[in-house]
Amino acid sequence: IHFCDVATGKGRKAETAAGEDVESLAFSGDGKRFAVVSAYNLIVWDAATGKELWRADTQPTLAPHLDFSPDSKFVYTAGPKANE
Repeated sequence: IHFCDVATGKGRKAETAAGEDVESLAFSGDGKRFAVVSAYNLIVWDAATGKELWRADTQPTLAPHLDFSPDSKFVYTAGPKANE
């Protein structure tokens, strides 16, 4: 994921796992974080610095969706039901 400062044009880069395509991207309502979901990871970054805050394993899905709660405290992703 490449992003840049709109005032300076200076670019930054946030890394997903090698070889993984980003399937969905969302910004938190307060603009402080952004998240992506790829085939096997949900990753949240600090939007100002590009520093990875945390990541979680996910299951592949054919219809990825990613969103933050209105208060920016939670991030949601849709995926297949886990085997029980």
